Amino acid sequence: TYVVDAVCRGVQLQAGANYLVDICAAESALKAALARYDRRNLDDLAEFAGDNTTCERVARAVWERVAAALPRPPALASLQIVVRESDVARVEYERSLGASDGGLYSVCVRARFMAARTLAGGVEGSTFVVDALFSGRELDPRATFLFDICLAEELLQRAVAHLHQTHLDEQLPHLFGAGKPPPTAGAIARVIWEAVAEGLPPEHRLAGLKVLVREHDEAAAEYSRPLAPADGDSCGGDNCGGGTGAVPARGEGTVVRRGRCMIAHSFRGEAFGPAQALHGCTYVVDAVCRGVQLQAGANYLVDICAAESALKAALARYDRRNLDDLAEFAGDNTTCERVARAVWERVAAALPRPPALASLQIVVRESDVARVEYERSLGASDGGLYSVCVRARFMAARTLAGGVEGSTFVVDALFSGRELDPRATFLFDICLAEELLQRAVAHLHQTHLDEQLPHLFGAGKPPPTAGAIARVIWEAVAEGLPPEHRLAGLKVLVREHDEAAAEYSRPLAPADGDSCGGDNCGGGTGAVPARGEGTVVRRGRCMIAHSFRGEAFGPAQALHGCTYVVDAV
Repeated sequence: TYVVDAVCRGVQLQAGANYLVDICAAESALKAALARYDRRNLDDLAEFAGDNTTCERVARAVWERVAAALPRPPALASLQIVVRESDVARVEYERSLGASDGGLYSVCVRARFMAARTLAGGVEGSTFVVDALFSGRELDPRATFLFDICLAEELLQRAVAHLHQTHLDEQLPHLFGAGKPPPTAGAIARVIWEAVAEGLPPEHRLAGLKVLVREHDEAAAEYSRPLAPADGDSCGGDNCGGGTGAVPARGEGTVVRRGRCMIAHSFRGEAFGPAQALHGCTYVVDAVCRGVQLQAGANYLVDICAAESALKAALARYDRRNLDDLAEFAGDNTTCERVARAVWERVAAALPRPPALASLQIVVRESDVARVEYERSLGASDGGLYSVCVRARFMAARTLAGGVEGSTFVVDALFSGRELDPRATFLFDICLAEELLQRAVAHLHQTHLDEQLPHLFGAGKPPPTAGAIARVIWEAVAEGLPPEHRLAGLKVLVREHDEAAAEYSRPLAPADGDSCGGDNCGGGTGAVPARGEGTVVRRGRCMIAHSFRGEAFGPAQALHGCTYVVDAV
């Protein structure tokens, strides 16, 4: 599944219109270009004869179609096409409008690591999300790509591996020792840049490399340096290599700000491996309020400003702290599960309690592929439901009613239960959860599902829909669960793209402890209702304007607007 952006650039707005380009015309041009390839087998298209249909090749093809259809006001200078094949890999192609060639290709891959560090306020931790952007102007004529995206991922993973679950002050003394700059995101980006550049093969065709390090979703820094200048002379760096054009270095000063909770901690117990050492993490935390009806006269469930204040106050207790030092966690490992419950208790205590407000859920994300949820009825002294969610992805072709088509499938596995392991203070080992899910999807990656899974998708069997795929993955994950698990339920959600998904859910043990009748039933402490395999999600969006009546709404009593993203489940 390709998610494609068209980015138009120019130096001034059109006189009298106050826009660079008519956005409706740009949308139409992009939609028409993508319609040429949507649900098609690209191997059958004459325009790609002799070429591998890599993301780079597809990006250039879309560029040519959009550029041909786009209105050309004088101020419109260039067009960039961004093709995302997954949430961790993308390709960009940018060219001046009117130029016959000379476009700049970029291949971007993503990795992450968790670490602690000492800054001005003391020891703190983060989940660092790292993007590496490889740029150049010529494709390899044999492979039709700029740079092997698998090698790009390998180089980046190798560069961040020795930083994961460490204390950066100790791990990188040559950079962060006495008298050296502190381990800021910009300094970390430079270390990773050098490690990636050092691993580049001598025959690469790249012009530049940029590394972007996000401390959290509101703070980031980048380090960029050309791999070869435009004139071909030495660039003066240790890692300069061949290339076909210059990419200007943008330094390490690009910074973005948003809200978060950054913590440091360590775990006790052999099950945690390297995480027994002091390390860090950035938690992105959601508070989800649920109820059965709206407040009379206000048309809301709970005052959203009060809910935001309650969450901010709860997170302020832990932000930039070493959780090992806090008395409330004495004797406990500060796992995501334990932190989620602590935040729940603080938010619940501060939250207004209208009669219709029934439950509160806290979602703690430690990275973009792993999260924990804790939900409990408001007023209940205990009995909350914990859930551990991990993510994987695979790319595959399949035959549906319209013929052969392909997708990047994003798969979430949600493990649920009501009791934590008293020794480890977790519901289920999140590393084992990731391993089980990765193993379940590995044999589906880069295959034709009709051939890969004949026992499910063969003649006379249902087609390989997202729901059917979810069931296959559910069975593979459940089969790998250790017999002593404390889980009550397992749910697998398969997204075909950002507007279509299906899930398969089944309890691992019923409430009364009797056999649940399935091959993969195991121990558990509470029931999670089976939802079958019929849950289907569809997404749409609409842009609206409105105003509210009532003093409780403050400035929102004036006419304002919103984009609603709406799911039907």
